[in-house]
Amino acid sequence: MVDYAGAAVGTAFGGLFELVKHLVETVAAFRGQLKKIRTTLGDIEPIIKDIDKYNRQLKRGPKEMAPIKDLLEEGKALVDRCSKIQALNLGTRYTHSKKLTDFNAAVVEKFQLYMPLLNARDEKEILVDVKEIRGEVKEVKDLLISAIWYSAVFQGGPEALGDLSVPAAPDFVVRSEVEASTTSSKLSKVEMSEVAIEGEAVHEISTMDSQQLM
Repeated sequence: MVDYAGAAVGTAFGGLFELVKHLVETVAAFRGQLKKIRTTLGDIEPIIKDIDKYNRQLKRGPKEMAPIKDLLEEGKALVDRCSKIQALNLGTRYTHSKKLTDFNAAVVEKFQLYMPLLNARDEKEILVDVKEIRGEVKEVKDLLISAIWYSAVFQGGPEALGDLSVPAAPDFVVRSEVEASTTSSKLSKVEMSEVAIEGEAVHEISTMDSQQLM
């Protein structure tokens, strides 16, 4: 089974978040720092869910999200140690409190700087995929229209073409074209112009063939 990036990050995040929520209630010595971390994790939880969703769809590998995953796992180790430090050990408490504060700041910084870059990259790749789909749909539509025209010419002669009105595309082509047309509303007009020109060419060729046979 492929370990997608979102799944790896989601697992690390879930383990950390559950531990923080538990220790906030049970470890008084670090409650202030743990509450801040809990708030930060609560704020980024929707982002983690989106990472899980989109990285599965885009089939991202685990390596590119490794920095975030590693940070969350380091944070879990820091938070887990809170339950092992004695309340009266003031020096260790102070040092560990600072580490927790630094970790919280690192999480905020990572998601403020790193995630927008990943999102921008993903959006560009999605646009490329949409453009490729549009091209494939256009090729299918052109092939279907050509097949219909040539079938009419060979089976019924030039008269079968009538006024060369463009036949309606099958439902699945229409649905696909509508889904792919969100980035440009002008493509249909260009396609219709190309179809009209191609139709005129077919009509002229068919007429010439009929005249030669007479």
